[in-house]
Amino acid sequence: MIRPTPDVAARCSLSLAICALLSLPIVAQAAPDAAPAPSAALALERTPIHSGEADGGTPYGTWATGARYKVAFDDGATVVPYLGRTYPTNQTWCWHTVSARVGSLELRSRPQPARTLQEYRAEYDHGAIVEAYDVLAAGLEQTFVLAARPPVTGDLVITGRTAGELRAASRGPEHAPIVFRDAAGAAILSYGSATAIDATGKTHAMTTAVDGEHVVLRLDGAWLADASYPVVVDPLIGVFYQTSGFDLIGDIDVMHMEGGNGRNVWFVEQRWASAADGDLWLRRFDNDGNNSLLCFADVTTSWSSMTPSLGKHQRGGYALLAFARHLSNDL
Repeated sequence: MIRPTPDVAARCSLSLAICALLSLPIVAQAAPDAAPAPSAALALERTPIHSGEADGGTPYGTWATGARYKVAFDDGATVVPYLGRTYPTNQTWCWHTVSARVGSLELRSRPQPARTLQEYRAEYDHGAIVEAYDVLAAGLEQTFVLAARPPVTGDLVITGRTAGELRAASRGPEHAPIVFRDAAGAAILSYGSATAIDATGKTHAMTTAVDGEHVVLRLDGAWLADASYPVVVDPLIGVFYQTSGFDLIGDIDVMHMEGGNGRNVWFVEQRWASAADGDLWLRRFDNDGNNSLLCFADVTTSWSSMTPSLGKHQRGGYALLAFARHLSNDL
């Protein structure tokens, strides 16, 4: 989870519950253009890449969120759409790069890629090619970057293995998105059309094919040989499953507390990835709903966080957040 500030007064954890005393925010978020209600502001923002402590031996993982999805960066990327509480179980989509070649040359020279994490960007350095993910509010942007011209010629072919509950129908190479669906056939996630961009801004459409669990991206070798470097391959992973706000958002609580340097409104909100997976965010706002500051987030799939409640520690001057944590996700 994103940790509270160092001046946390107390914290207790049981098998199904956690309590934390929180004071100052730890991560600043950009102020909304207007002055929406706190719940509307939350839906527009992202949660930065973060990790947290294990609970009862169950690891938290490395997570971030956009407006309609969360993503883990522990082995490639695992996307979990927010589908709402009426959806029975999580629907995950995982990507793991298994090959990146130019002609006969394999660009993945490292047995394990070197991972680098920034606030909203995760990079996997495979050697001659870098796989990266940018956490955007609207979707997860996946890129592959070739920093230098390869010593051989030929098509660039990137192959990824996908896993999880979502599946796509097999098809040949096209410059078109791939739609991943649940077992009932509902369209949940889109793997966007890929485009290559060179250092001068010149672009070229790529083809994408899918066969069972593998997705294959291909860039024409003649264009690549004439390109200026670095060259970036840029598909976008987006969630377009529609839910109602009432289905997506769970319990909320709001508290006004003086002495917060102008940010006196504390707001905790729950969001449901499915009936088995609830997440929590705690933020502070100005009295008019502006200037959101993220204080705490609990967004892993390792457990479900629910029934949040805010209170005041009168003597210490702290805000108190209490919530239940279900480690089994069996709700």
